[in-house]
Amino acid sequence: MLVGGLPGADLCSSSYDTKLYVYENSVDNLIACNDDHCPGYMSELSEATGQRIPVSYGNTYYFVVDGYSPNDEGDYCLNIWGNLVQPTATEELSFSKFRSLYR
Repeated sequence: MLVGGLPGADLCSSSYDTKLYVYENSVDNLIACNDDHCPGYMSELSEATGQRIPVSYGNTYYFVVDGYSPNDEGDYCLNIWGNLVQPTATEELSFSKFRSLYR
């Protein structure tokens, strides 16, 4: 379980103008989105930016990395973080306190 349901995610180390979407349980349920928070037109969703990711235990979340326009593409680094409280073995394996994904 994440403390307060407020993890963060960013694409601030990416090489192009990004957009970040977060969906809950299906691609029909958009719960958060950001276009240009970081320098260089890269995305961040966090409590510090005022754009939270409202998560709750038992749901599945999909993070979608996109570009602002059809020509915006390239390498990206998706950083996801959050504070775990008394995680079960499954939660500890599936969501660490900090995880980076690279393309």
